[in-house]
Amino acid sequence: MLENKIAYSRENLSGGVRIKMASTFRDVSHAVNFVMPSELLEVKSPKIVVTADIGNYSGQEAFIESAACNKELIFLNFIDYPALDNLPSNMFTINVIWTGDDPRFIGKFFKILPHLYLEEFNENLWIDSNIKLSSISSFFECLKPYDFSCMLHDKRKTIISEAEEIIFQGKDDKLIIEGLLNSYEEKVYDFKKLPLLAGRFLYRKNNDQIIKFNQIWFDLLVNGSIRDQLSLPIAESKVEIKTYLLPSDHSKNLFKVQFHNKYDVGKYGNGAEQIIRSYISRLKYKASFILHSINFFIKK
Repeated sequence: MLENKIAYSRENLSGGVRIKMASTFRDVSHAVNFVMPSELLEVKSPKIVVTADIGNYSGQEAFIESAACNKELIFLNFIDYPALDNLPSNMFTINVIWTGDDPRFIGKFFKILPHLYLEEFNENLWIDSNIKLSSISSFFECLKPYDFSCMLHDKRKTIISEAEEIIFQGKDDKLIIEGLLNSYEEKVYDFKKLPLLAGRFLYRKNNDQIIKFNQIWFDLLVNGSIRDQLSLPIAESKVEIKTYLLPSDHSKNLFKVQFHNKYDVGKYGNGAEQIIRSYISRLKYKASFILHSINFFIKK
């Protein structure tokens, strides 16, 4: 399965471990190359919080604040631009060298396949780079019986409704999304009733069943849409893992979502309708960002 979708290598160095991953998405080869430093691999902690901000999409500030608020946890950020100074002592930043044409797909290596680079950690929490965590020590304790946890989506309930939104916003090609839904119908009985899961906050243990889940999810994404929330519920349904789905309103106790630095609605798709929808979505985002900034300035 996964071995046909990704090339992977791990090389021991004097100062750490060099990891390379490569895969093809929409006929374009994408590859990453980075070094996990020895000082990180030798940390005596079973838990780690991870993000990737390729292309300076969200910036480092939210992740830095998350690390400062959870000094008992290790934080790891993968970026392809210079790190800020005076980072929290519990935060590691790794520079990524990559090739390809879509920085968002590069981020999927880190989001979906943590078992390939976090062998030394028993538990990991992925957060999107625009997430600012509250103190979450008790959260890890509550999840001891479970292999996997994430939030139910806060705006939509089903894969179908998410697909409709993606098409409406011009975030992926309409024909590809429609074909993808047909393939899901063949893969999962009554897939339309699966709950829509949010991919911005993902807890996983590092065990065989979760590795299988990660592999299925990556395989589905490579063959489908860059919008990983479409494939996440399918992957979760295909593996017997102990899952705890958090109601979306629990997010207020765990994190805040900040605006991205950029808005990339996706370049996949052809035709005037796709371009117009994408352009309108970008304008809506810019308007929301300006309004948010004004409100923040007024409250200060």
